[in-house]
Amino acid sequence: MIATTTVDLANLVEQNRFSRQLYYALHSFEIVIPPLRARRSSIPSLIFTRLNSLKKRFSYSLKIDDDALAQLVAYSWPGNDFELNSIIENIAISSDNGHIRLSNLPDYLFAERPGLETASSLLPASLTFTAIEKEAIIHAARVTSGRVQEMSQLLNIGRTTLWRKMKQYDIDASQFKRKHLD
Repeated sequence: MIATTTVDLANLVEQNRFSRQLYYALHSFEIVIPPLRARRSSIPSLIFTRLNSLKKRFSYSLKIDDDALAQLVAYSWPGNDFELNSIIENIAISSDNGHIRLSNLPDYLFAERPGLETASSLLPASLTFTAIEKEAIIHAARVTSGRVQEMSQLLNIGRTTLWRKMKQYDIDASQFKRKHLD
């Protein structure tokens, strides 16, 4: 029998929330597979394997642009292989003539996921508050493709405040809009 879980069964056994007998029956041979975010180098091969499988299933050629592949590798994949396979199938089906471009990827793949990097690892110690604030606004513009409402939500500030700060730092949200290549 092969079983998989995303919870710590040993901890549940200690809390008497999972059967000790079943735990030991399942735990006779354990294979630990790290999450995708911990093995990013395997993501391209998983993507190409999935694309080849879909190519056979749908009987048409599939190709992916380098920038789309890079974005898929950069994403944190909280849903691991299940999420990756689902996304690849969805974008393959919705792509134009089997050509997967950056514009085919769902918007949330461009959003920063918590826990990947700490703020201190992203920002040099010499930055002033003003520079950090400006960089945060620019980052929010990139992540949201310049959509001001989403930027204000991401930054947790009002739209009026955001507009004022964008004017202060001479930031034009429209320059961050992604171009769709249709």
